Parts: sequence; structure tokens; C-alpha cells
Amino acid sequence: MFDRFKMPDDVYRVTGGPGGESNLIVSSKYSCVIDTGMAFCGDVLVKNIEKHLGDRDLDYIFLSHTHYDHLGAVLVLKRRWPEAKVVCHPYGNRVISSDGAKYVMKDLSIKAALEYDPSKEDFVRGIDWNELNIDIIVEDGQVFDFFDFNIRAIYTPGHTNCCVSFYIEEKDLLFPSESTGCYSEELFHMVILKSYRDTLASIEAMRKIGSKNIVSPHFGILPPEISSNYWELCEKEARRWYRFALSRYFCGFTIDEIFEDHKNFFWLGSDINGQPFDAFKINSYAIIKAMLKDILLAL
Repeated sequence: MFDRFKMPDDVYRVTGGPGGESNLIVSSKYSCVIDTGMAFCGDVLVKNIEKHLGDRDLDYIFLSHTHYDHLGAVLVLKRRWPEAKVVCHPYGNRVISSDGAKYVMKDLSIKAALEYDPSKEDFVRGIDWNELNIDIIVEDGQVFDFFDFNIRAIYTPGHTNCCVSFYIEEKDLLFPSESTGCYSEELFHMVILKSYRDTLASIEAMRKIGSKNIVSPHFGILPPEISSNYWELCEKEARRWYRFALSRYFCGFTIDEIFEDHKNFFWLGSDINGQPFDAFKINSYAIIKAMLKDILLAL
């Protein structure tokens, strides 16, 4: 049976719980983790990383984007490895510099703890989000030399304006950002929060890499029968979402009515959707507004 969590050599799934996947990459010289998951899972994430690093330090924390379910445990990792450098796109640095954004991250992190593990509420409330900072600004095409292999960053907006994908050429291993969608056996999540056009461009950028080993956000490594036509699936889902919004716009639906329709189609519960309902609602309204913006630009 295919194991979606079994990674190539020197790459380890260290995910602490619900939320974004976390993967540790270890070379003979450096180590990094791509995304950290939700804040309430931070203590488990630290233990999972320690199993593979032993006495070694964590050198880098790469962020695919600045949503609470992907960076929530950054400060927990920084407590354990204070010298670890947080790597993020420049637009993400602007987001993290905003007090309003930090408030939303904290609020959603607390709600996630209450949803999944209420015993962690105090643990999450004890995190000082004012300490969250970016150490290294990553640009499109920038390469990190890990001595044994290189990790290349590719700017892939659409889900957010700060989304970055990562590719290890020597391992032919691709970590696409959430702009290209999230595969699951129950429901393909296409969360276009900023731009439908950027989403299609990001899907095409990932397709051109031609990787056979794709780690889909919130899922893990794709089985061969899915990865072989994955980008066609991503594009199909993006276009389906666009048609969903387009048809309701021309039928005169309000934003609230489109949301209710969307909820009936796509809300299957926090376990399957991978987020509390409050986060789903915020994302859904953002998707609808992004789609309507693209529709109006096309008219």
C-alpha cells in the first residue's frame, strides 16, 4: 500500500497534528523545516524534529506562506532552537509586521486549539506573537546551498501574495504552495484567496518543473497515479471554482448567498476540511471576493 508520508532519504515528515504539513530536510551540513503547522501542535513538532536531529541544531524554518496553520508553531521552534533563521517572501514579511495580522493569527490559533485539543488553550495563549519576525527574505528563484543538495524557491502567488514553493532538484522533490491546491481523497481543496489568474500561472510554473515526486499541501507525497496528471487536476479544480462563482454572479446572488451555496458544497467538517469553521468562513469569503474581482476585470 502506498504511504503518503514516506519521503525520500534525508526528508522526514514531522507534522505535529492538524493543519499544514511539516517536513524536515537534513543534509550533512544544514537542516530546515518547511512549514510548522498550527501553534497548539508545536510541542509535538519539536519532539518529532528532535527524533531526527538528535543533538544537531535546526538551521532554517522555511515558510510557504503566512497563514496561522502553516506558521503557527514558529515561535515554539524558536524557543527550542533560537538561532534558527525564519525564511519568508517579502510580502509575507509585510504581513507579519502588521499588528492586525498577528491578532488574527493568534485568534485563529486559539480557536483551533479549542476545536482540536482544548487542553492546549493556555499553551497557545502563552505565545507572544509580537516576537514573530522574519530573518531572511527569499526571492523568486533563490537557491539555498545545503552542501549535499540545493533547495530552490519559486514564487507562486494565488492563495496568498506571499506563497513560495520549494524544489530539491537532486531529489526531484517538489513542495508546491497552497496556491496550486491541496489534494485529498475526500475533497480537492482549491483555496484561491487572492487571484484566479495568479493561481493558473502558479500551476503552470509547477507543471513546467516536471517533478514526479510532489508533496501536496495538507496531504503528503502523491501516489504515482495522481502525480502523473496532478497539474491538470489542479487546473480543472481552479476553473471549476471560477465557473461556480461566475454562474452565481450572473444569477444575481449576493456574496452572502454565494457563501451559503459554497458552504453546502464544500464544508464537510473540521476534520476533512482541516480547519475550524471560523477559518473556513474567512477563507470562503476571501475566495468569493477574489473570484468576483477577476470576473469583473474580465468583463
